Amino acid sequence: MKPISYAELPTKWALCITENCPQKECCLRHVSHVRIPSRVKFHTCVLPSACSKDGHCPMFAAMDSVAVAWGMTTLLTCVRREDVRSVRKSLIELFGNRRRYYRFREGRWPIGPDMQEAIAQVMRSHGYTSAPHFDRTERRVFFPGQTDYVFPLDNKV
Repeated sequence: MKPISYAELPTKWALCITENCPQKECCLRHVSHVRIPSRVKFHTCVLPSACSKDGHCPMFAAMDSVAVAWGMTTLLTCVRREDVRSVRKSLIELFGNRRRYYRFREGRWPIGPDMQEAIAQVMRSHGYTSAPHFDRTERRVFFPGQTDYVFPLDNKV
């Protein structure tokens, strides 16, 4: 996996500063903490008291990867001509507004697993059973609790 840079962490992502934790090598919170540049003087952290003596931590975040999609410019090509308008309207409502919809559509922002399922649900509600087709997909590290925050997998974290 590619090393996680501080700039790519979610804004409210709590970092773990516990050095003697038995799970620190596989915890995304600790690995993120190690990447903090020296210029950063303040950040939200998990306190060492969160980790119990038996090594169980309620704040543990495994470095899981998920399939992330980018762009959906061909999504509506499988939709019947008479349904295009209503499907697009439903998708715009799903994304909150037209501007956000087009940013996701053009591939400027990643589409995480939750949003991919919501898009599939919109398509099913209009009678389309095939899985939505996205422009490209890739595996990324997932930040739990951060709805669509993902990070590119490459080398080693």
